[in-house]
Amino acid sequence: MGFLRISIEPNKRHLEVDLSEHPWIPKDFDGLGGLILKEKELIITVKKKVEPKADEWSSFDVNLTNVTALINGRVERYSFKELYHI
Repeated sequence: MGFLRISIEPNKRHLEVDLSEHPWIPKDFDGLGGLILKEKELIITVKKKVEPKADEWSSFDVNLTNVTALINGRVERYSFKELYHI
């Protein structure tokens, strides 16, 4: 790991961060994800390629009046229509 230089003003001001001084940053990441610079903190996200490994899968579609879930090939639907009637 090395230094990360973030331009604040092009060719005028920059912020330099020594990534080796921060042991919580993983050493085996593939690249930088995103940077969020706030008034008093810098949030650094990193990318790493991994193969997903799961015993079971689920996905959810959330709408105003219902939630539809696909859990291991089985569809479940939860309706909230009664909460939104007049």
